[in-house]
Amino acid sequence: MTEDEVIDLLTLVAAGDRRTVGHADVEVWLGVAEDDGWTFPRARRALREHRRTSTDWVTPAHLCAHITAARKTARSKFTEDVCPPQYLADDPRAEIAWRRQRADRWTEHALDVWADTGTVPDDLPQRAEHGETMRPELGGAVARLARRFGITGAGKPQPADPNQHAEARAEAARDLNDFRGRGQRLLADADQHAAGRTP
Repeated sequence: MTEDEVIDLLTLVAAGDRRTVGHADVEVWLGVAEDDGWTFPRARRALREHRRTSTDWVTPAHLCAHITAARKTARSKFTEDVCPPQYLADDPRAEIAWRRQRADRWTEHALDVWADTGTVPDDLPQRAEHGETMRPELGGAVARLARRFGITGAGKPQPADPNQHAEARAEAARDLNDFRGRGQRLLADADQHAAGRTP
């Protein structure tokens, strides 16, 4: 936020509680706004939320709490509708960083929607970029069904945990070997049956 935006915000604050605003107030609020990454629309929405639910004297901490709560809600609603680029398949750390960046961008966009509408959206359209591929049949649709039926994400591996990522890959490799073994046995049985010998 700029200093002018903070002055505009404090004008709205003063309209609600009749406080007088001086240069020191602007300095304090500007510092918090910069530290917490406020935008004017988000701060204005947080002020409206505070005024709607509380008669307390407004402080920067109140607005921080509302913005943080909206950010947490937005992050919890994020679903991955885009597959990572193929070049990240062998680099788990880069894939995790890619997933975090996508989640961060989506969360920031959801916060902008919240600032405009007062509601954190359940889902927002996502675009595939730079070698990513869309998987619209998953992500958002699955998340909507899970919310509808009250299914939580318990047991779902978090993308930030490389150990779970490695365990999942190892389990998939074991399953693949098991399926190959079964397939080879079935082919051998079919060959014996075709030759007139029963296994």
